[in-house]
Amino acid sequence: MSCQTSCIWKLWSEGPPIEDQIFDIYGEVESVTINKLVIQGKGASQEFVMVASSIKGSDFVTGDLVHVFYKFKGDVKEVTMAVKKIR
Repeated sequence: MSCQTSCIWKLWSEGPPIEDQIFDIYGEVESVTINKLVIQGKGASQEFVMVASSIKGSDFVTGDLVHVFYKFKGDVKEVTMAVKKIR
């Protein structure tokens, strides 16, 4: 009985696979194109891929503070939604 309980607990506590999770970060836009977003966040530049399903909340430019929601597709960070943060 305890084996079943511990096995279920282990599966539940690990959470969903990384590909099914959404992550987020705040940062300052370094560059943005139709296919790519680069921000300065958490002390380093981070690059994200913009795809057809990516939601871009506004037309932001270099220097704007943005909140980026993303998921991993292999080693690539794919934008699910990026919005400009109002200061």
